[in-house]
Amino acid sequence: MKSPHDEINLITSQGISINDIEKYWIPIYKHMDLLGKDKTTIVDDIYALFSVSKTTVRKKLKNYLNFYREHIPKILGFYPEVDTIIDLAILNHGEMTKTNLFEINMACKAIVDSITKPRHEEYIRQSMDDRHALNGTLVNIELDELTGFLYDDYSDFVTAVDNGRVSIAGRMNEEILLRALVLGGLQRDKEFSRTGTDSEADIHIRHTGKTHKALYCEVKSYKARERFLRGLRDIPSEEKIGIGFFLDAAEFNPKRTRTLLAAQPKAIYLPDKTYNELHQDSKESKTTEQNKLYRKLSMFVDDMVYYVENGCLPGFK
Repeated sequence: MKSPHDEINLITSQGISINDIEKYWIPIYKHMDLLGKDKTTIVDDIYALFSVSKTTVRKKLKNYLNFYREHIPKILGFYPEVDTIIDLAILNHGEMTKTNLFEINMACKAIVDSITKPRHEEYIRQSMDDRHALNGTLVNIELDELTGFLYDDYSDFVTAVDNGRVSIAGRMNEEILLRALVLGGLQRDKEFSRTGTDSEADIHIRHTGKTHKALYCEVKSYKARERFLRGLRDIPSEEKIGIGFFLDAAEFNPKRTRTLLAAQPKAIYLPDKTYNELHQDSKESKTTEQNKLYRKLSMFVDDMVYYVENGCLPGFK
């Protein structure tokens, strides 16, 4: 891996100033280079290299990691830009297509997990060591003490650490879908856009005909919790769908499906594997248009292209 000095022309061509390279990129690179191949660092060690605010360092570090993506999993507790994570996932997994969105998402999740999980392990290791409960990789602790640790200390740690992970996961899921729509030939901010407004869903798909209709897309991650149902219910339009990278087909059992149907979505898109594992009664459930409620995620892009052109989803009987 070449140093910023050796890559200075390429880096400056991407809009990074020589001052930023000298003041921020060189010290970060030297710090990472001293770690060696298999060691990691925590983001607080990066902050300690500079006398400016953490906000400033975070901004410079995100730019740095967009270029030196190999260093992303070596800096624990710091999440780069969503686009950087997706680009790295594509580099690791292969090009994104209309039909491999779930696989790209899983590759992104693996990157985020590699940043997050070691912080959890280190916190647990230190906490157990302080309680003299750690024996190598084994933990020996009384149940009531373990319960207190999980209920008080660890829950506070999870809340503090996972806020960033949850936030980036949501943006990551949306951006994967937005990129897929571009792959399908749709124009961002003309035929579709991100909303992010309460009760306005997460993505709008716009029909280009005279009706000026818009399809509201409620996007979720891996769990179809109550917020997914509430999000569908709150959308102030009959033109709405749900979509997510849901992992557990049991969350869409026949009883839950009846509850989701009451929110009247036009469709709910599930990863192909999750769709294939649905209970047969759920799989055959119909919307008010007599289309099947559940559709495969691999159908999403083509269905959205159809909506833009026709103002409705294609039939799925």
